Amino acid sequence: MQTALLRIAAIMFVALTGAQSVVAKPLHTTLADAVAKAPTIVVGVFRGAVEVDGVEPYRAAAFHFDVERVVRGTSVPVGPVTLLRGQGFADITRGARVVVLLTPSAACASAEAAERGGSETGNACTFTLEFVGVPLVDGLAIEENVLLMRGFYDFNAHLVSPGLVSLHQLRQVASGRGTLDYRVRGRLHGLSEDGTKLVAFGPDIDVRGTYEGHQINDTRVEGLSPPNFPSPKLHVTSGFGRHLSLQFNRGWPRPLVVEAEVTGVEASGALRARFIVAMPDVLTVGDIQAYLSDPSASYPRFSYAVTLATGEVWTFSDGDPTAPATLLKRPGLPSLPQQSLSLAPERALRFKGLTMTLAPLVGTNLLPGGASRQFRQELLRGPVACVISSGRRRGTGCTIRLTHHGVQPARR
Repeated sequence: MQTALLRIAAIMFVALTGAQSVVAKPLHTTLADAVAKAPTIVVGVFRGAVEVDGVEPYRAAAFHFDVERVVRGTSVPVGPVTLLRGQGFADITRGARVVVLLTPSAACASAEAAERGGSETGNACTFTLEFVGVPLVDGLAIEENVLLMRGFYDFNAHLVSPGLVSLHQLRQVASGRGTLDYRVRGRLHGLSEDGTKLVAFGPDIDVRGTYEGHQINDTRVEGLSPPNFPSPKLHVTSGFGRHLSLQFNRGWPRPLVVEAEVTGVEASGALRARFIVAMPDVLTVGDIQAYLSDPSASYPRFSYAVTLATGEVWTFSDGDPTAPATLLKRPGLPSLPQQSLSLAPERALRFKGLTMTLAPLVGTNLLPGGASRQFRQELLRGPVACVISSGRRRGTGCTIRLTHHGVQPARR
């Protein structure tokens, strides 16, 4: 929260002073170029900005950092050091254990000068903070974790590609190799029928790829070969979207995108992961198996019943990407098209002229995704209470239930 407020303050300052446009494009650096620019790689704990009277923290010129060990490059003394500001404010959580990429000054050219803290000409040996790798999985040591890489830029994001690497892979890039090897292993996961558990099923999946240039140019997959799909491509994040995804086909009528949620790094350097079907929105183990095994399957369909306190029942269905709109069907009344669904901060399902305010979330949604995916997970676990309001009319109590879910055949 503190970092977010500082970033907002920085943008307001820029907007008022006209120092630089706040609509600047994101910066983008390849990981190889990042290591070339900042060849000293260090593990340690970020301690925050060096505070100076009269200077706002977001304009800090230097940062406190506790060095634990040097992974590569010019020797940095173990213990507390001061790092100079690079291209932007270092928006790193205070107290976080991270990997940082540093640019040494010219005075650090020799190990002797670095050890003395200066050079023969008296110039200080300094290090500039340019990039950071933040551990992805809470509770794992950096050596067993994967790192989300990024740079710093006050006016937008500073992306790094590939943006997800292990410390082992970071060393591989630093060694000067022009390619980067990815290996991801795990099993498919889906929800139990009652939505309360994440269940592993199917054979072990082993994905290999070689990152070269700006993408993985070859993808080899064992253990996941559903019929009637093209060969998949492994994609690695550069800062936006999910971290790793195996993309078979993104288009209808038969899409398939499988995301890999990394849970750690094996001793071999392979990434451990849970494989989860992200597209289409098949949630349960049964629906996933039906979709992958049936070449005629196209999209999932979800049907709902809204029971009013009066006993009246309304219905609606969704999931069909070709349908013009989701319609709330009411006996003896006109159908209403859905307008929106929001789950935070307000929880409301809106149809034209009518709002269903949803009760607070009960339980935990186990799969990532947007509002519709989260709402469907809630309803798998059980009914959701609601209140219907329309204009100035007093609210009417209601309950929403999921009455059916399953995959549908492709339309001919």
